[in-house]
Amino acid sequence: MSYRLTKVVPVHGCSCKLPQYKLGDLLDKAGLTCQFGEEVLAGPWENSSVVKITADLAILNTLDFFTPMVDEPEIQGRIAGSNVTSDIYTLGVTKIVNVLTIMAYPEDMPNELAVGILKGFGDFCREMDIPVVGGHTIRNPWPIIGGAATGVSDPEKIVYTRGAQVGDRLFLTKPLGIAPAMAAYRLRKEEEGRQL
Repeated sequence: MSYRLTKVVPVHGCSCKLPQYKLGDLLDKAGLTCQFGEEVLAGPWENSSVVKITADLAILNTLDFFTPMVDEPEIQGRIAGSNVTSDIYTLGVTKIVNVLTIMAYPEDMPNELAVGILKGFGDFCREMDIPVVGGHTIRNPWPIIGGAATGVSDPEKIVYTRGAQVGDRLFLTKPLGIAPAMAAYRLRKEEEGRQL
């Protein structure tokens, strides 16, 4: 395939995200500092917002999207689905009630690539038994894929990153070092392309 998802963007995956200190500065200047309280239990610095609805029900919402990190559309879609849902899973919550897709792609990107990305995203969500209930797609100079997920939990069972202590056990849900491995893969693919 001549169109390479990773060649049309200058940054890949989560490396396109704004650093936290810059995001914090933007939120402060815009007056969007999260006000925690009896109902808002987590905000911008956790992987997901957490809002307590009743004594035994909290709603978690997360939004995550990024530029491609691999050229294979279905694999990229699966990566995006995993990334969106993992923001809720990292809080110890296992019930995600739905996902919305977010996608953008350039005019010159072949439509079958967009279909492949969405198929991979949908396949991942089906395997996790999470319904994809809608989404939003726009034209954009860079391809972007991601989504928004909603989860539910008993507020007392949520595990926050801010509560981590020395001696706590960590459960890894995927191997560490994925981003460096993806970068090495891209570099190798570029090197092979120069030799052809």
